[in-house]
Amino acid sequence: MELPPFIECSPDDQNPFAKEFTPEEVWTRLHGCSNMAPGPDGIRFAQWKEMERGGYALNAVFNAVHRLGTIPQAWGKSVTIIIYKKREKSDILNWRPISLSNTIAKLYSSVLANRLGRWAARNDRISAGQNGFMPVDGYCEHNFALQAAIADARRCRRQCCIARLDVTNAFRSVPHGTIFTSLQWAGLSEEASSVIRRLYTINTTNVRSHQGLTPEISIQSGVKQGCPLSPIIFNLTMEPIIRAVLQLGSGYSLCGGSIDVLAYADDLTFVSEIPEGLQAMLDTAGRVATWAGLTFNPKKCATLHIDGKR
Repeated sequence: MELPPFIECSPDDQNPFAKEFTPEEVWTRLHGCSNMAPGPDGIRFAQWKEMERGGYALNAVFNAVHRLGTIPQAWGKSVTIIIYKKREKSDILNWRPISLSNTIAKLYSSVLANRLGRWAARNDRISAGQNGFMPVDGYCEHNFALQAAIADARRCRRQCCIARLDVTNAFRSVPHGTIFTSLQWAGLSEEASSVIRRLYTINTTNVRSHQGLTPEISIQSGVKQGCPLSPIIFNLTMEPIIRAVLQLGSGYSLCGGSIDVLAYADDLTFVSEIPEGLQAMLDTAGRVATWAGLTFNPKKCATLHIDGKR
């Protein structure tokens, strides 16, 4: 399937990881890390802050990793703990997996995430309608826009057609191939994409149970849980769906603008003036989702049609 075109990046701005890391940016990211639970190596961020004032040694390690073009195997290891949520304990779907990775790997990813996020903002890689994992909370903004469209349709007796879609288990099910293709489609060079690819080719986890740790399990799909890079990578992976729908120009006209796609990470809301426009949006989203290896959860999807007659 042919993806919608993206605005070309400047040839000089296709690899946000090209320049060497600096101690300042490493220390800034480390200083901002909260003291969460450690990974398999047992080292907490508080210990790194105590041992690594200024981030000089870690900076040298990260730059060496880039020069060698390889990732230490330990950075891909994690321990998964499953936490009971609700209902029948015998159903594995009622347990939530929590992955604990080594803090040095998270810090490295945090430095990459800072650069990738700045690159995406500089080149308009994330659609204005995507408010998930963004610097400001956009959930209220989306609610306001949706309520404004509904109120306008009722007041002016216009049609307003709305569909809310939920991607099934999106964070854990998106294929790695889709992630890498989406990153290159977004304008990252092969060299930049390979930096992220290396992080995803070494992922393994051991599940902790009452009998101890299971053998290593290779992780073949999904973004990395608890990884600072995952939010921006996931948003870039959802962009083909959003941009394809935006290309249709089937949104709801309001105040000189258009309300069409309201996204919050994997939650998508489409708004159109006519049923045919909404159907075109749904068909397009379905085709791109199929290409991406994603499905929608019917139990969490809903539609609303204001017919303009009352």
